[in-house]
Amino acid sequence: MNKIMKMLVKIVTMMICTLSVACGKELQVKVVGEDGKPVENAEVVVSYIGYGPPTRINGETDQNGVFVSQSEAPKLRIELEVSKAGYYKSLFRHQLGNSLVKDTEGEYKLILRKIVKPVAMYAKKVNMVFPALGEEYGFDFEAGDWVKPHGKGNRADVFFLAEKTFKDMFRYKGTVTARFSGKKDGLLIDPTKIPGSVFLSAKKAPLEDVYTQSSQIMRGKFADKNELNTPLHNYVFRARSEVRGKEIVKANYGRILGGMFVAAGSNDPNAIAVRFSYYFNPEVNDTSLEFARRENLFKNLKQMEHVTHP
Repeated sequence: MNKIMKMLVKIVTMMICTLSVACGKELQVKVVGEDGKPVENAEVVVSYIGYGPPTRINGETDQNGVFVSQSEAPKLRIELEVSKAGYYKSLFRHQLGNSLVKDTEGEYKLILRKIVKPVAMYAKKVNMVFPALGEEYGFDFEAGDWVKPHGKGNRADVFFLAEKTFKDMFRYKGTVTARFSGKKDGLLIDPTKIPGSVFLSAKKAPLEDVYTQSSQIMRGKFADKNELNTPLHNYVFRARSEVRGKEIVKANYGRILGGMFVAAGSNDPNAIAVRFSYYFNPEVNDTSLEFARRENLFKNLKQMEHVTHP
């Protein structure tokens, strides 16, 4: 390494040290549950990432949910992993800024979410190419496919309709409308956000009448900058509901992680697809959205169709 390169590395390291706790200072991690109470005896692994092999320090939180770690050598960044039996793991991976975000108490806080009721589900990543534009096609959550004759499905849990306009690769728009079959069925934007947790959604679906039967998802590039793409929300959904009077007597529940993405960038004016990862609980009236990963009811998925989150 020449003198100029050594000097640049030194300057970068000094800049990082002013932005983070990665330069030999004490790192205090506090682990709490979803109720905000300390979690004792949680396993904490702190990885100090530098130019060489990472330095890993691990230990357990005390009765106050606190673990203290320190590394002597300057590091570029710090990564955290927290786990405990009966909880979903929480992780911190640096994205920008090379620094952890402190709370008002000056601690680095991670939340562990309790495991309540994981169940067997139909869980799959799908990339559904539409047979044609302007027509509704039913999708069967249990089959993971279009309904017959366009796929292997037998029951249309949700209907999808695709529309597309295409001028060139810089001016196009694809719109997909998802319409659920039952009047009490539909989608609900899931507002649950627990930073770091590997479990990314609500653990139970709400029973209330809060689902939207029809939703529209749009994706494209536009000359008009005021026209925006649909955010990639997580969703909870209700399907296959049966109503007696005003009461829902039977229903199934599930969730969509990472949003629904409309792929319409092909220069084929009739080519459009919708992509999403979904989890469908086949147990009637069971509102659990926690997926037991070793109990996927789809048995012969392709590698690209496997879901990765619980």
